[in-house]
Amino acid sequence: MEAIKSHIKSEQDRKSPDSNLIERLNKVLSKGGLSFEEFCASGTFIPSEIFKLDNPDIKLDKDCTDVIRYYGNFIVQGLKSGLFIADINGSHIESKSLSVIEDTMWSMHINKVMNK
Repeated sequence: MEAIKSHIKSEQDRKSPDSNLIERLNKVLSKGGLSFEEFCASGTFIPSEIFKLDNPDIKLDKDCTDVIRYYGNFIVQGLKSGLFIADINGSHIESKSLSVIEDTMWSMHINKVMNK
């Protein structure tokens, strides 16, 4: 649940924190875990230019058009080509299907860190 705590802190530290997001993250903390379906539903599409303004230290692919941010600050990049890419726990994954990326991220790492 450290990823959720870290996400709450980073959201609180923003110039304009999203109080609804903070509330939803706190609910995940109080439940003590997150299902795969809840994780997938938490994905928020953000245009890459807006994402870069709030996250200047995160390097995006030069062809990134959108970033999908999930609970725990996990991100997937949407590229001009229609490909989705993510780097999770030291592994690079890519697919034309966002659901394949989400499933792979969940099984490789996220389930373990969100539900311990």
